[in-house]
Amino acid sequence: MKKSNVIVEQQSLFGAKPTSASTVSAAKPAPPAYKPAPTLNLLAGMDKTALKADGIYWLRILANQYSRGLPAAQAKRNCAKTIQAEIAIKQGTTPIEVVVMDALLRRNCGK
Repeated sequence: MKKSNVIVEQQSLFGAKPTSASTVSAAKPAPPAYKPAPTLNLLAGMDKTALKADGIYWLRILANQYSRGLPAAQAKRNCAKTIQAEIAIKQGTTPIEVVVMDALLRRNCGK
C-alpha cells in the first residue's frame, strides 16, 4: 500500500489571517523490537542474584526450547520436568536455585 499525503486547509471563522496548508502523512507504528533470549549455560547459573531474579523466566525459555523438539521422547520428558519444576517453585516445596541449576544441568549435559 502506498503512503499518501493529505493536504488539510484550515480556515478561520472569525476573520483572522488564513493559515498555510499543512501536510499530514499516515505513518504506521513500528513493530516492537524483542530482545533475544539469553544464552542459558552452566556459567549463567553461577550468578545467584540473576538466578533468583530470572529463574522462572529461564525455566520457561527451557520449556519453550524443549517443546520445539517435542516429537522426541527425551524432549517430552525434559519439558514435563521443567513444568513440574516451575510448579514446585510456585508451591514453595523446592528452592529456586536448586531447581534452575538442575534444569541447566539437564539442558547442558543432555540427561
